[in-house]
Amino acid sequence: MPERELKFHIPATSRDSLLQAVAALSPTEHRLLARYYDTPERELAKARVALRLRNEDGQWVQTVKAPGADTLSRQEFNHPRPADSLDISALKGTPQYKTLSQLKDRLRPTYETEVARLAVRIQHQDGIIELAYDRGVLRSGGTELEIHELELELVSGGIPALFRLAEQWQQQYGLILELRSKAERGDTLAALLQNGDPPDLSALIRIRKAGNIRHDSSHDLNSAFQVCIGDCLQQIIRNTAGLAGIDSELATQAQRISLVHQLRVGVRRLRSCWKLFKPWIPADASPEAAELRRYFSLFGEGRDYDIVCHDITPRLIAAGMPPLAMPPTELDDPQRARNLAASAGLQTILLRLLEQSLTAPETDTRRTQETRKAKTGESAAATMVRRLNKWLNQVVQAGERFDILTPEERHDLRKKVKRLRYSFEFSQALLETLHPEEARTLLLGIQRALGELNDLYTAEAFYERLADQAQPPPAAWFAIGWIRAMQSTQIQRVGELFGALAKARPLKP
Repeated sequence: MPERELKFHIPATSRDSLLQAVAALSPTEHRLLARYYDTPERELAKARVALRLRNEDGQWVQTVKAPGADTLSRQEFNHPRPADSLDISALKGTPQYKTLSQLKDRLRPTYETEVARLAVRIQHQDGIIELAYDRGVLRSGGTELEIHELELELVSGGIPALFRLAEQWQQQYGLILELRSKAERGDTLAALLQNGDPPDLSALIRIRKAGNIRHDSSHDLNSAFQVCIGDCLQQIIRNTAGLAGIDSELATQAQRISLVHQLRVGVRRLRSCWKLFKPWIPADASPEAAELRRYFSLFGEGRDYDIVCHDITPRLIAAGMPPLAMPPTELDDPQRARNLAASAGLQTILLRLLEQSLTAPETDTRRTQETRKAKTGESAAATMVRRLNKWLNQVVQAGERFDILTPEERHDLRKKVKRLRYSFEFSQALLETLHPEEARTLLLGIQRALGELNDLYTAEAFYERLADQAQPPPAAWFAIGWIRAMQSTQIQRVGELFGALAKARPLKP
């Protein structure tokens, strides 16, 4: 049967007070010892299936879980067992039986969890929610990871009740929204231990990049929007949790930089998705959208500093720049990004955006499609193609004048290129037409080239500030000269790419 739940990591500073709050609700205490199974080649994990045996207060229960229809949903099938042994035949009739019955290798225990759970059911608005506070360990091969989670599962009622209760607990105790399951975290640990060497636990931090957008054959705009938004939010929330969640203290500097970068990519993709679907689903006007832009900028300040210090400056040193002591700044403090990611403001925004993605107004969307078609005579697909071609033409026309654009105009063009590229990806499977592969490839190349140019502008501004000091370091003038020479080369390269893009075929409705 399907289950819908929200999960949060509990920061160390909130555990005692949250425990007291849960205890005051007269919860039931459970002792849960679970063993998770997979093959040596991780066939179940690759199929996104989790299989476990769990002792629940003395009763063994076999459970198989798999992703559901959306970010919140899980398929779950439970079967009581007389002892701690698997019975795959009990899963006949479930969607996962075929996967389990066709494994190429034998199942074996790969990791286990030992959890003390405090659980209580709460009536909230029109829903009943089971709140569970889990404390314990996740264990594999002698390595243990702590578990400190608060789960809220919707037992009955509507999704808004689940989110309203979750938001209350999140804001009061500084909880971090976490999309990883115990099984996902455990599989990552078990995979690290397979070669027998002492594990590098920083590998528990997984950088979430953009996923492959896949739509079903119905071509329904509302479902397509939810798929696109869902992937964007997965990218944002998972990378935010990587910065602020339970394993965040393990992150290396390089991982932290990548987490911030991919978090911001996720925000750009989300905003591009809102823009693409705006004629039918005007989601970008919410207060959360405006506030998310503010956090995007705050993370961007740290990202700019990382680019200067860890990308451009090493290249300058390799080119012969004199030694330079970088001025101290709070942007160099890794705790800054972690604090931003963990902030109650951002976490509340992410929770609300997740709710909005699951409750898109399908009826209003269909009515909007019908109204637009009645006025224009166009189908939704034709409108989307026309919209993408318009953006493509705007980008090409601006690109033809690239050599005379100001840095600010080039930055604006870069944002339009990103929006167009992401929109191609969002609509690729939705439209009954193939996007010109040449155009998509060129857009990716242009985006990267413009990104490099933007990094050079950022570095130029940084070193110009050093050069404006009363006693400017010689390295500052060296850097400015080298950076401007690189800008000239890059501007020429970008112009050539835009020239090639102008020859690309437009989309056909």
